[in-house]
Amino acid sequence: MENTSNYGLKRWDGEDRILHTEFNDNWDKIDTAIKGSADKAAAAMAAATALEQKMGLQHIQTVNGTTGDCSIFTYSIDWDQWTEVLFFLTPKLSGSNLTYQLSFENRAMTSDGSVYFSGTLGGDSFFVVYPFSSKNTSLKGQFFGGNTFSNPRTYQKLGDRLVLSPNGSGTTVNAGTTLTIYGGK
Repeated sequence: MENTSNYGLKRWDGEDRILHTEFNDNWDKIDTAIKGSADKAAAAMAAATALEQKMGLQHIQTVNGTTGDCSIFTYSIDWDQWTEVLFFLTPKLSGSNLTYQLSFENRAMTSDGSVYFSGTLGGDSFFVVYPFSSKNTSLKGQFFGGNTFSNPRTYQKLGDRLVLSPNGSGTTVNAGTTLTIYGGK
């Protein structure tokens, strides 16, 4: 008989004698692991709710990025609903150069639909935009990322997706890269 590597569950070979106590032991371990995961998820949700209440923000959307040589986050925001929109980016990168650049794009890829953040970013990033009255007007924003900081600037037509592009070859975007979006009224 062998045990699984993660939870030590019993795995029987064809000639092993199977006992009901071993089954019960397996089910107890599974039940405990699932309960632990559920408790952690509930605690994370409670922390997010407390943050939303403290900051007066509402969660709009969390988007998982694509993996590979870049990451695309497609989101849907009704810009008319919010006086400010906050983006929290948590990249999961691997390779030799763990820095990246960001750009807002629209899926139509019109020439006026892309806005790039200048500079090289590393680690988690946070930026806030102020849509004021309409998605068709310029948006004022502030950007904070890694060790970089950019002055308030106008972001034109933010579009409907954010693209994370790693700097340098050999760097990959991995699963777990997320963009969380909050809005304030």
